[in-house]
Amino acid sequence: MAWTLEKVPFAIQGIALGNAGLAGLFVLLGNVYHRDDEYIFAVYVFALISIFFTVLYLGKVVCHPTAFKVDAAAANTAFTFGGMAINLSLLASFLDRPQLGLPNGSGLVAVSFAAVFQLVQEGWFLYICYKTKSGPQPYWNAAVMSVAITTITGESAGMPEWIRHTAWFIGVATMALTLPFQLYSVFKHHRIFGGTGNADDIPKLNNHPSVAIMQATLSILCSGWHVSPIRALTVTMQDTVGDVLFRAAMVVFLLTMIALIVRRKAIYIAITTQNPALSTITFPFGITAAAGVFHFDRVRGDVMEVVVWILFGLCSTLVISVTLMYFKLILFGDMLRVPDVELEGGASEKKSKIDALPEVSEMKPGLLLDEAGPYVYVTARNEFISALQCTIPAPQCCSAV
Repeated sequence: MAWTLEKVPFAIQGIALGNAGLAGLFVLLGNVYHRDDEYIFAVYVFALISIFFTVLYLGKVVCHPTAFKVDAAAANTAFTFGGMAINLSLLASFLDRPQLGLPNGSGLVAVSFAAVFQLVQEGWFLYICYKTKSGPQPYWNAAVMSVAITTITGESAGMPEWIRHTAWFIGVATMALTLPFQLYSVFKHHRIFGGTGNADDIPKLNNHPSVAIMQATLSILCSGWHVSPIRALTVTMQDTVGDVLFRAAMVVFLLTMIALIVRRKAIYIAITTQNPALSTITFPFGITAAAGVFHFDRVRGDVMEVVVWILFGLCSTLVISVTLMYFKLILFGDMLRVPDVELEGGASEKKSKIDALPEVSEMKPGLLLDEAGPYVYVTARNEFISALQCTIPAPQCCSAV
């Protein structure tokens, strides 16, 4: 079996983000409960795991740029670059921790770089959506809401307040323009919207794990407000806005849970087939848990504390489970490996299927569909069908293989 970075799935950026989010959640809990020293080990472990997965995908970008272009060619794959942007911002925010002993300002420089990348990837994502006529879906949030994370990470790095507030208001505008369409698309099969009410009529466009990303929008805005409220307002008004945002985030969280339960068949298939697309579930629950911690830090209360630990347990279970699945697929599965084949003429020498296939001159973001809606993406360089099975459907602009 030959190893190749060309097969690194774009969904790996989701599990890298999930681990960075869990590391950030431990930082937050350490601050709230004044146990930084007790939680720092967990922060390092999950941050290093996030870096490992990030480096794997960056290796694909550097070593196999044509395969990277395939990932960037469709909205339902390019959205994962928004996850990478958030991931880099979260990791950058850890650089100013005193335990690392790095020069002052390291975190600010890194978070600023991540913010620029957030804007670039969002511009590219919107261009791809316009080009392919892809309307708002839950997976949009990873790309279009990534800039709003600067409201959170910029505070710890010492970023100017006006920049953080600008990022937050961009997030608010984005949410107002896209969330209603996402909700309608996710629930339009329901009788309330004139649908049949039958789960079998759920649109294939969002009948997969990435629907969980829908909850991230308000959770990011809620967390950002608690970190960087508008100080011109009175404390009472700040708390009121924070309370409204948290309640709204919990409403969208419950709607997301309902949507996932309705899609339990697709989720079950993803779990039983160890689908890498499960990574899209991890960070949304992490940022929702973070919103709960931020709100608890303001209002306290036993009930709120129970909510926080339920959300934390759900988030950590998802992240650890999907992370272990990824390591299993990498080490013992065929996520990064291709079988050897005999060369023509009966030669005893072997080479990988990826190298044995002919070169192609044009990029073909071809996606193979079946009745259930999953696809297998095809690398441009060799027309090699990857073993990665994802449940995100192909856009109409892409040709079937």
